[in-house]
Amino acid sequence: MAHFTLLSLITFFGGAQGILVAVAILRSKGPNRIANRILATLILTISFVLLGSLMNVNDRALVQRYPFLIFLLDMPLFAFGPLIFLYVSKLLTTDGTSNRAWKLHFLPAFLHQFHLLRYMLEPNQQTLERLATRDFPVAPFVITFAALQIAYYLIQSAKILGKFRTEVENERSDQPVLNYLSVFLLAMGACWFAWFLSGLVFIFPSVSLFQFLKPDVAWILMAMTTALLAFYAMAEKEALAISLETKKYENSSLSTSQQDALSDRLCEWMRTQKPHLEPKLSLHTLARQLEIPSKDLSRVINETHAMNFFDFVNRHRIDEFKRLATRERLENETILGIAFEAGFNSKSTFNHSFKKLTGLTPAQFLKSDQAANGHSEVIPQGT
Repeated sequence: MAHFTLLSLITFFGGAQGILVAVAILRSKGPNRIANRILATLILTISFVLLGSLMNVNDRALVQRYPFLIFLLDMPLFAFGPLIFLYVSKLLTTDGTSNRAWKLHFLPAFLHQFHLLRYMLEPNQQTLERLATRDFPVAPFVITFAALQIAYYLIQSAKILGKFRTEVENERSDQPVLNYLSVFLLAMGACWFAWFLSGLVFIFPSVSLFQFLKPDVAWILMAMTTALLAFYAMAEKEALAISLETKKYENSSLSTSQQDALSDRLCEWMRTQKPHLEPKLSLHTLARQLEIPSKDLSRVINETHAMNFFDFVNRHRIDEFKRLATRERLENETILGIAFEAGFNSKSTFNHSFKKLTGLTPAQFLKSDQAANGHSEVIPQGT
């Protein structure tokens, strides 16, 4: 008879919720339809494993009657890594899924299916005996290779994200997709690590050191992160539409005098029009306001001001914050509220940029500024 524990309930709701969210993502429309399909496939795959694990835990009679079903849980093993990589790749670049090369990523998964087919076609009694004695001589190698494969794809995904982070700083003053994907990769990495530790029990069944490692942690992590990350992706669908709007400025033919003139014009525009107050200001938008090519604007910011676009705009936002953060306003408003008024759209970006560009935290700056002006200390709020 089936029995349910707290772990079973968490696993069930995680898997069921994952299916609902995956369907919602598949129905969503926008510029990232292919990336969304890959994400939905990944979520459905995880949900399949989660719900399938309930069969093994809560319905042993079904496993006894149809033991080949247990191998279904291992079928997607070599698909997780490629799906994670292709999702990040398609979301941030134009590579990875534009031609038939993407199929090569799933070659280990296809080969694994043939390996499992050998066990699934065995008589039930032989399969039950094999399960009881753990008679799977190739399993340690499969688990090890799978762990290395997923780790490889996680590292490659992190490299793509790191490269994009550098490039996007020359294109946008906000980074809406970066925090989401950082959390996404961390969550997938946590699931991989928990699964790998539980796999050590199978690889080394006689080593007592590994006996406390159970797959429960992996199931809980998968159940909790799948729905959370999927809902995050849906909530940030506008942010996930981010794309680099221009390329490098190698084709820019500005002379030194033209760069200087354009720099003066840019500074005047920033001072009088304050475009940095728009949280989602991009290089393309600012270039359109100045009626100049984006490549020329990028070159002026990078070479004349020795900054990327991200730091250039946030420098003006910090100056605006300093102007707005008077002693009187700090007595009634939070530091973060004033930062938002200055054009920032997140606490982390504000704190990071302030520290990077001034060498001080916002609270440290305000304390030193108040001391320099002979005011009594106002305790900063919302830092």
